[in-house]
Amino acid sequence: MTRKFLNRIDNAFSILVLDEAKRIRTQFLFTYSILFAVSSFMTIVNIATGKTTLMLATLAFALLCAINTALVKCGKKGILVSTVLFQIEFIILLTFFIVSGNPEGFSAIWAAMLPTCGMILFQRKKGSILSLSMFAIMIFFFWTPIGRSFLQYEYTQSFMLRFPMLYMAFFLLALFLETIRKKTADNYHYQSIHDPLTKVYNRRGFLEMVQRLVESKKLSDVGFMIFDIDHFKRINDKYGHFAGDNILIQCANRIQRLTGLELCRWGGEEFAIFDPEGKVDQDYATKLCKEIESSSFILDTERIPLTMSIGAVRICLDKTDLKDAGRLADRCLYDAKETGRNKAVFEDHR
Repeated sequence: MTRKFLNRIDNAFSILVLDEAKRIRTQFLFTYSILFAVSSFMTIVNIATGKTTLMLATLAFALLCAINTALVKCGKKGILVSTVLFQIEFIILLTFFIVSGNPEGFSAIWAAMLPTCGMILFQRKKGSILSLSMFAIMIFFFWTPIGRSFLQYEYTQSFMLRFPMLYMAFFLLALFLETIRKKTADNYHYQSIHDPLTKVYNRRGFLEMVQRLVESKKLSDVGFMIFDIDHFKRINDKYGHFAGDNILIQCANRIQRLTGLELCRWGGEEFAIFDPEGKVDQDYATKLCKEIESSSFILDTERIPLTMSIGAVRICLDKTDLKDAGRLADRCLYDAKETGRNKAVFEDHR
């Protein structure tokens, strides 16, 4: 029972933080449902009290919230249309209640709208600008002599001071919550595409990065290399796994410094790089082997000699699929390890 409950919480958290499409849809459905319920209740109250004008206003808003709920279920375009409609409804309702001379209805409907309006508007890039514009409208009506002349009801001084600030408080709260959510989502995304030990890309993140580069720069000839630490098991057996982790971190830093390219922990003690300019060749790969061999790695105060085997390929993306680059480089790496290690094997598949 407890495990099912925790799984539900985890799924809900994933929706709210990680799954952008589901989060937005859920947020809109919840918001419009609450506003529909409140405005429907206010319509019933206004009918019972004989307030015809207020009844028509709240009924119209309830119908519009129902339409918005249906639009949200239609997908991304429906959400965009519903957002625009909500902004129009919001401004019309604000203006109506300000000049209507019915503070009771004004206060009640706004009590429901204020906590949700800021979160709705954050779904669009210009949402914060619109929210500030609404705040400026309230300042105009409540805090300036010209604006107050439009009011059909004499609101109390404390209400005039408090109400715009209440709106701004909700807006800032929405901004704070959205910032926290985005930071959390960014952190989860970073962890999902990076190796927790070496902080370089994991295989998933690396392949995503390579795909973006290929699509954005329309690359043709590219290089792919896989590095494997020779006799890494001996290091773990002799110095322990913590020492082995230290070596992996140093190797990642060393390869990045020597190549100047984005690095991936391909798996275990293997690393990979992608050369978008296709400059990889036999001489380059051999030079990297020698530079790695000539530089020692440090564990505590002890210097440990270390070598690497490299499998490198150069392909033409018009002829060879990008997914095959890893397989071809793996084959070269296998040949390098089988023929003595501490060497590079290169193949040109253009």
